[in-house]
Amino acid sequence: MIHRLLEQRLAIFAVIHEPGLMKPSDARSYELSDKDWSLMESSVLILEPLQMATTILSGEQYPTAAMIYPVVAGLLNIHLKESTDDSPEIKKVKLAIASDLSSRFFSTNDNDIATHPAIIASALHPSYKHLKFLDEGQRIGIWDHLLTLLNEVIDKQSHNPLCHTDTEPTQVEETTFDDVDVPAAKKSKPLEFLMGDYYDRGGESKHGSPNTNRLNAENTIEMFKMEKVLKECSNSLKWWKSNEPRYPNLAQLAKIYLNIPGTSVASERIFSATGNIVSKKRAALDQVLG
Repeated sequence: MIHRLLEQRLAIFAVIHEPGLMKPSDARSYELSDKDWSLMESSVLILEPLQMATTILSGEQYPTAAMIYPVVAGLLNIHLKESTDDSPEIKKVKLAIASDLSSRFFSTNDNDIATHPAIIASALHPSYKHLKFLDEGQRIGIWDHLLTLLNEVIDKQSHNPLCHTDTEPTQVEETTFDDVDVPAAKKSKPLEFLMGDYYDRGGESKHGSPNTNRLNAENTIEMFKMEKVLKECSNSLKWWKSNEPRYPNLAQLAKIYLNIPGTSVASERIFSATGNIVSKKRAALDQVLG
């Protein structure tokens, strides 16, 4: 709404100052000051990344829980970071939003972060597994916890070999974020824009393609970490479908954690009045008919 208002600034000015169109007193009450326009322009720079993050995390065609912490870290350390050019009002807005996000996602101790399902999902996601958005100590704690989970899966398999049965693989389509609007003159990839330096642009695998069926849990995790990082548009489910024979036990964890939805938007769209807010709906007939 604010973006559209800024686009129509000249048209609004022309209407307000059109002779005979409205009373001078009404025109003065409708006219915004230069400070108001400047504040709106600055507000858009804050709100656009938040809108992009909301759109991406509300998706249904790709795992979203794994994106929560990388995206939030990008918002906190890039888009909500105070700048010397910010006005006092903008600094206050950034501080309020950043404080709320920090208290919700990064206020817990390292042990709580290491065991959080969304963090485990990020560690199992081929695009975010390096956990660049966390410090070294937190990363070590997460991989230690993942090692514990993987050992539990291996122990369960060894005590009950029949508990794992092959199922018919489902068709997984490649996912992109082409429907997410990126601000003009910004980076072309939505997640790269949101996450900045936390976005892993991918690279070559540091090893060949060994069969990891007989590797122990620690080696399996290390081999997975050295795999080539997927680019943004790649689908993690498709990657795991192709590499499950190489990482059968780790794939069991991936099926559990990558299956977690990052938000309740999918159900809200159907069962709640909130769906009227998060879903785009046609409000008028198309101007071009027939």
